[in-house]
Amino acid sequence: MVLCLYLFFIIFFPLYNFFNGFFDIFGFIFQIFGGSSTVIERTLVYPWTQIVLVSLAVFAAVVIALLVTTRKALKSDLASVLKGE
Repeated sequence: MVLCLYLFFIIFFPLYNFFNGFFDIFGFIFQIFGGSSTVIERTLVYPWTQIVLVSLAVFAAVVIALLVTTRKALKSDLASVLKGE
């Protein structure tokens, strides 16, 4: 799970920079066609506290789900579970 969070940030930050570059390109295009009065400059700003809280909530939910299913599997009778009864 830590690896998944690590991979998320490896993918997230290049996408962040990619979309910031898109805003620069579209701003340039609109400036060409609309004249100099329509300059669009946009930088994506993320609410880091909300991102961290949501990440922690998802992480906690996954850990709880894993603990519940593992405990349920350990308490159950393996023969009846595999048989499907």
